Amino acid sequence: MNAVDADGGHRDGAGLAEVTGLLPARVLDDSAGTRVIVRRERSLPGAQLDLIETRGG
Repeated sequence: MNAVDADGGHRDGAGLAEVTGLLPARVLDDSAGTRVIVRRERSLPGAQLDLIETRGG
């Protein structure tokens, strides 16, 4: 999926994915109907990155 801005325009360098079906069933046992959606995009110039962001770019 492509990420979009608040005005509905395409957001370059960003993406979305639904990972609900990839998680073990026990993770969502108490949350019927819950969907898990993740977002990835490039950091802003000068942003403070954590270990994972630094390693993964």
